[in-house]
Amino acid sequence: MKNLLFISFLLIAMICNAQKREINNANIFLKERDYMEAYNSVLKALNHEKTKKYHKTYYYKFNCITYMFAENDTAMLESFVNPADTAYDALMKSLCYNFNDTSIQNINYYSEEGLKKLHDNIYIALNADIPNVEDVFDLKIAYFRQVPVMAKIYFILGMQASEKKDIKQAYSFLSKSIKISEFDELYDTIAYAYAGDFAYELKEFSTSIKYYKKVVRTDFGEDLYEKSKYFAKLADSYLKTGDTIKYMATARANSFKYMQYAHHETKKLLNFCIKNNYTESMVESLDLLESIASEYVGVFELKGELFQSQKEFEKALPYFTKYQELNEDDLDANYMLADCYMDYANQNSELRDSLNAQALRYLENARSINPYVSYIIEDIERLESELNSNTTIQEE
Repeated sequence: MKNLLFISFLLIAMICNAQKREINNANIFLKERDYMEAYNSVLKALNHEKTKKYHKTYYYKFNCITYMFAENDTAMLESFVNPADTAYDALMKSLCYNFNDTSIQNINYYSEEGLKKLHDNIYIALNADIPNVEDVFDLKIAYFRQVPVMAKIYFILGMQASEKKDIKQAYSFLSKSIKISEFDELYDTIAYAYAGDFAYELKEFSTSIKYYKKVVRTDFGEDLYEKSKYFAKLADSYLKTGDTIKYMATARANSFKYMQYAHHETKKLLNFCIKNNYTESMVESLDLLESIASEYVGVFELKGELFQSQKEFEKALPYFTKYQELNEDDLDANYMLADCYMDYANQNSELRDSLNAQALRYLENARSINPYVSYIIEDIERLESELNSNTTIQEE
């Protein structure tokens, strides 16, 4: 009887070792870059009761697929319905099955709650004197090395989908990349920026807000112009959701933080305030901006436009004049001053000719900068005709 028991235990051990040998074979085939044979060895281990929940089985399954990605072996990758998601599933199982606790082994790692629970248990295990895992080294490799690889794969797939103009698929991949990066306490601002752009393009503005907020908090951008751009995207996302208060607050923050680099966006804010009767608020903002930003000459243009929109020409003209004096060779600076004089002339019949004469002076400046702008030529011809006609009438 004892001999029979001994033989039974020996057979079980031999079968188990034979299946674990398949895992060792997978490792050998990977080193030889024979990924399909490596994967076949993994499949054999997965089909055996003793190793289908063994963490190394999934550890090598993940490696097989990621090596295929690294080699860009499309023929083998196409044998999977979704190779990236298959790799993610294998990676998560390699982490979960390393634990001796069945409740951790059965964690739903597709949910945020499940990922948080797994994350917390990994940190407990890594800091415990006697960790409740089978192999601490494998746990470290999977968490600190393989998880970032998985995030990178999803990121690359997202960029490839974007190049093909498949924005929905690109956003899906980027979302997965971000989720797994944050699981590993890695915060990829570039991924946030792209995910925000994709969500915005898909008109998912609440989601684009979530990502753009993370971008601006890190002061992300190659230069001040790009940094301002993400503030502008966040502001516009708020506006798209109908949250005008947060839109104005974010747009103002952009103006004060990046000044001339945010000039175009500040003009958009100005037009929004004019259209929606928030001019007093805008005057306060521009007054403050003028007081703290002595080098930002664009504020003179903005204040001129604001007062002109309110028909307060005597307030507008000094700002446009100041802006033109600081930008004498700029066509727009000259034309805006001329336009304000023409607008004022239309409202003041007594000073009409003198105001139009001033307008003509700056229109001529604008034409000397670019003689081919049709609306400038038309305004000059119209004012010259009107002024000559008035002079003839007076002489008669």
